[in-house]
Amino acid sequence: SRLVRALLIQHALTGSTIETDFFNEAAAIIEELLPLAESELGQLHPVTVDVRKQQGDLYFHKNDVARAHELYSQVLDESRALYDSGNIKIADAATAVAMVEMMSGGHEGTEDLFTEAIEIYQTTVGDQYPAAYNARTFLANLMTGQERHDEAEPLLRSVLDVLVQRHGNDSMQVLN
Repeated sequence: SRLVRALLIQHALTGSTIETDFFNEAAAIIEELLPLAESELGQLHPVTVDVRKQQGDLYFHKNDVARAHELYSQVLDESRALYDSGNIKIADAATAVAMVEMMSGGHEGTEDLFTEAIEIYQTTVGDQYPAAYNARTFLANLMTGQERHDEAEPLLRSVLDVLVQRHGNDSMQVLN
């Protein structure tokens, strides 16, 4: 039940950059849960990997990009070992690694990670899944930063098409 509580608290904090008592409580619980999950379930268990991903999220929201990258990379490696190549958990982990790499100036494999995630999302959950269009947006931002506007534009148009289809032309989701 403590795991559920920690994950629910963390879920509520997603997107927040403010450290609150809830944030600090979630951090303390996850810091306690990870060694417990590793010892009781093993390093390569889906629950252990999920807790490690949540720990990465906490470091990401604390702006400790280096530690988040380390944890997300481990989650990606473990997800590749646990799941088939087209599993959405791999796409989520690849997106997380690519995001922190992009934030720290990008690495050679960043684009490949976004592309892999996009392909998995398209084959498993489709283009309208939020993580799918977010990955396309992030890839387009990476390309734009590299002055590759002609390659970025179709990705951004596809995201815009999804948002218009989901929310209508006048929605704040689309306008933002």
